[in-house]
Amino acid sequence: MPFQSAPNCANAYVQCAQQNVVVGHSLNFYKADGYTQADIDNLAAAVDDWFSTHVLPLLHSGCTYVNTTVRGLTSPVDNTAVNADGAGVGGDSTGRILPANVSWVVKFTTAFTGRSARGRAYMFGLSDDDTNVANRNTITATFGANALTAWNALIAAAAAVGWTWVVLSRYSEGVPRALPHPYTIEGVGYTDLLIDTRRGRLV
Repeated sequence: MPFQSAPNCANAYVQCAQQNVVVGHSLNFYKADGYTQADIDNLAAAVDDWFSTHVLPLLHSGCTYVNTTVRGLTSPVDNTAVNADGAGVGGDSTGRILPANVSWVVKFTTAFTGRSARGRAYMFGLSDDDTNVANRNTITATFGANALTAWNALIAAAAAVGWTWVVLSRYSEGVPRALPHPYTIEGVGYTDLLIDTRRGRLV
């Protein structure tokens, strides 16, 4: 699809590797007064620090955090930055790592209803110890609570460097928007504790 400008927005891709499969999270941010290269650098550093400090300790040691790449979305040729200060392996060395396609979904909530104003992420790096012994189709409430605490920390981490974490809506009722719309993420939650799958992570 042709480039679609999202003024004053940037994308941060958190890249990891799990059992020879590239996995990651694509997250979007907004800066009302525009951005410079320094702003892009600061966002890359903030997301790197957030992921390595809050999320990576929850993941199995068989999952490796590689780096965070941020790129501006205003222009087709835009500012970019890569940060790998927090690169390393997951902090959970117990249990056996589950296949890369085995995930658990966290949802991003905004002040608005409708599909365009919602977001989600498929967590990876799970181990069998993160699932309930009585029902391996579900993750434990403890892991779920810890994951929500970790993801919610991104709101403050982005704000500390002048950015707002957003759901970036590029389509409305299946039609591309003239300009993508950023919806401020106000919290992170989940619908249930059931294990999900992300088939694209199969090899």
